[in-house]
Amino acid sequence: MKQNKTHYLLGTVVLLSVLLSSCAKDYSLTELTAQEQSYNIQDDPVVKALSAIPGISNIELKYNDTRTDSAYFFSFTQPIDHYNPSLGTYQQQAALRFKGFDNHMVVYTHGYEMESDISSIHNTDMREQLNGNQLNIEHRYFGNSLPENQESLRFTYFNADQQAHDIHALCSALKPLFTGKWVSTGTSKDGITTALQAYYSDLYGWNDINAYVPFCAPFLTGTDNQDGTHSPADITPGTYQNNVCGAGYPAGSTEAIGFERLQKIPYYICTNKAVRDASIKAFYASEPKHYMQIIQQYESKSSHSTGNLEKDLTAFALYNFLDFLFVKFSYVPYLQWSYLVPDPELLASGQATSADFAAYEQFITMDNEALSDYLESRENINNYQQNGEHSDDYSYNYVYNPSQSTKEESLWDLLKNIRKNFSMPYYVQAYKELGIAACDFSVADGSYLTSKQAFDVTYDFTFTFPYQDFYPQDGGQLMKDFRKWCYTENTQPILFVYAKNDPWTGGAPDEAAFQQNKIIQMVVDPIAIHRDMFKHRQLYELSTEQTIIAFLDKYLK
Repeated sequence: MKQNKTHYLLGTVVLLSVLLSSCAKDYSLTELTAQEQSYNIQDDPVVKALSAIPGISNIELKYNDTRTDSAYFFSFTQPIDHYNPSLGTYQQQAALRFKGFDNHMVVYTHGYEMESDISSIHNTDMREQLNGNQLNIEHRYFGNSLPENQESLRFTYFNADQQAHDIHALCSALKPLFTGKWVSTGTSKDGITTALQAYYSDLYGWNDINAYVPFCAPFLTGTDNQDGTHSPADITPGTYQNNVCGAGYPAGSTEAIGFERLQKIPYYICTNKAVRDASIKAFYASEPKHYMQIIQQYESKSSHSTGNLEKDLTAFALYNFLDFLFVKFSYVPYLQWSYLVPDPELLASGQATSADFAAYEQFITMDNEALSDYLESRENINNYQQNGEHSDDYSYNYVYNPSQSTKEESLWDLLKNIRKNFSMPYYVQAYKELGIAACDFSVADGSYLTSKQAFDVTYDFTFTFPYQDFYPQDGGQLMKDFRKWCYTENTQPILFVYAKNDPWTGGAPDEAAFQQNKIIQMVVDPIAIHRDMFKHRQLYELSTEQTIIAFLDKYLK
C-alpha cells in the first residue's frame, strides 16, 4: 500500500479539523514565569518518587502554555539484549501524565517514536474515561530509544519479543508506586504492540496488565508463495477494502451509491480508454517516480512488464487508485466523503465534460490529508468540480532515461538511508515479523488486464524489500502464532476495537476465535476511522464507547 501514508499504521494521522476543531487546544510550550523558575523540580513529589526507582533518570516536567496539561518525561535503563544482559544497556524514553498514585494506569505502547513534547504526545480517551495516569513508552529503535549507536545502527536486537521485555521491565519498576489497576492500549502499530504484550505476558507468565484494548491493529501473516518463498506483503486488508469498506448502506443512499461507483471504477480503468487515460494522466502527475519505474520496466523488457505499455500503465493506474482509496477509507470517515465519489459510467459514456474528468482526476489522487483539507474548505460537489485542476502535459510516449546506478544497494547505503528516515525502522520490522498491507488486484480479473499481470507490474512497489539480504525473516510465524493463540489463551483479557470502513480491519483476528474464546472480545464500529478517539461522537458511536466501558468495568474494578 501507499508507503508514505498507509504504513503510518501505523500511527500518525492528520484528523479532520472540520470534525474536531472544537476540541483543539494549544499545547505549545512557553517560557516559565519568575515564580515558576524559582520552583525546584526536585521538591515535586512525583519527581521524588520516580527518582527513587532504580533505572529512571533525566526526569523533566513539561507543561502546555495554559498550565492545564503536563507530563514527566524520563529515561529508563534497559538491557540492549534481554537474553544477554552483559552486552550493556540503553536508555528507553517514556513519559508520565500523572493523576494520582492510587489511580488507574493507562499504558500507551508506542509502535514508533514517542513525541518529545507535551504539545503532541498522545493523550488518550482511555485516560479521560478512567481519570487515570498515562504512561507512554517509546518503541526500541525509534526516536531516541536506540539500543545501538546511530552511527552503527544495524537493528540487531529489534523484534517484538525484546520490546515486550522492555515494557515488562518498566511496568514492573513502576507498579509498586502506582497501585491502581493497569490497562494497556494503542492504535494501529501501537495497537499491535499492545496485543503482542498480552501474547508475551501469557507466554512468560507476566501479570503487569489487567486488561488490553488495542485499536485498529492488523495482524498480517504475509504471503507463502508457491515456490516456497515468503513475502511479508499481505493482501488481506486490500481484499477487505474491495469487499467491505463502504458496503452495507441502505439502497439509494449517498453511501450506497458511492460504494457502487467505487466498485465500478477499477473495471472502467481496465476496460474504458477515456477512464484509463484520465487515471494514468492523474497518477503520472502525482506519482512520477512510480510512472518512470513502469516505463523503465517496459523499455528494459523486464519480466515484470506485460510487454504492452498500455497494460503496464493500466496496472500502474489501478495500483494507485486502490492505494489512495486505502488511506481515504482509513483516516477520513466515509460518511463525510461518499458524496464525492465520481460516476465512472458517466466518464465512460462519452457525455462527460472536462469538469467531470477534472473532478475524477482530483478525487482519485487525493490522499487522506488532501481529502481532509478539501472537506474543510469546500462545502459541495459543485465547488469540487469548479476547482478541479489537471494538466494536459501527458503522453504515453514519455521517454525515461534509467539511472546508471547499480541495482543492488549496499548495506552501508541502506543503513544510511534508514538513519535519515525515522520511520524506516517500521519497514525493517514489517519485513522481519509484522507483515505489510498490499493491494488485492482481483478487481482486474475479467478485463484485458489480469490480477497476476497487475501484481507483476507493480511488484516492486510493495512486494520487494531492500532488507532481504541483511535481516532474517520469520516467514510470518509470529503473526501466525498470535492468531492461533487468540483461540485458546485464557489469562489476558483483550478487547479488540476496529472500524468497519477501515481496510486494516481485514487484519483482525479470526471471527471464529472470538466465538470460541470468551476472554477476548471484538467490537467493530460502523462510523469509526483508524483512530482511538472513542469518546468523540463524530468518530465513534455511543454503543462502542459503552462496550469499552463495560469491558473496563469488568476487569478494572
